[in-house]
Amino acid sequence: MDNFGTGSGENDQHTEVQESVEVTVTNDPADAPNHKAGSGRLILMRDSKNPDGPVLALTEAEWRAFIAGVKDGEFDDLG
Repeated sequence: MDNFGTGSGENDQHTEVQESVEVTVTNDPADAPNHKAGSGRLILMRDSKNPDGPVLALTEAEWRAFIAGVKDGEFDDLG
């Protein structure tokens, strides 16, 4: 599974930043971890400095909740 930056994702955007995550969208069930199998479209995130490291897979509902939390400042005390 490596849809990151290959042009195979629906919304590939890549910006050179020292500390960043890469995000891509997939409909391919082969990209889904076992506990997300059958979830449909998934948003995949990984640490851009560690492309062989773990990938976080979020359903669309989980992604919306994550983005809402970011916008609401829910994670501001973590950094």
